[in-house]
Amino acid sequence: MEELDRARAIFEIAINRSNLDMPENIWKSYIDFEIGLNRLDNVRELYRRLLTKTKHVKVWISYGKFEQENASDAELARAVFNEAYMHFKKNEPELKEERLLILENWLKLEQSSIGNPVDLEKVQAKLPKRVKKRRKTKVVNEETGQEVNEEAGWEEYYDYIFPDDQE
Repeated sequence: MEELDRARAIFEIAINRSNLDMPENIWKSYIDFEIGLNRLDNVRELYRRLLTKTKHVKVWISYGKFEQENASDAELARAVFNEAYMHFKKNEPELKEERLLILENWLKLEQSSIGNPVDLEKVQAKLPKRVKKRRKTKVVNEETGQEVNEEAGWEEYYDYIFPDDQE
């Protein structure tokens, strides 16, 4: 037990350092350590702490998948995916691809053996329509990084139209 406490203390020191090159590796190692010990409440606490530092889509998906694999029912995973979806919808609406990734992973949950048809239908109703659009491109001065008042032509791109944004 003393060695486990020592290992946790080392992880805590590491995740609290501000000058780490790749802090995501430390967080992942710490979470995997607690999963290996089957300390699921500690894992949930670590995910919550990590989400106060970053709202990166990979963290949300990892947390949702953890709940999907370790919860006795789908409610905890469903709640994580819903919270992530609402975060991107309200706080970062320009990150449509991240929102789509959350929905795709949530959809996999509902299609799995622990999902249910009612919730599957709800998630499917949130899926966006993919629309091809065009926009004018600008020329950028390579030396200054400033846009030049010249058009470089048109570019095509895809946008996502979410049904619940129409409300």
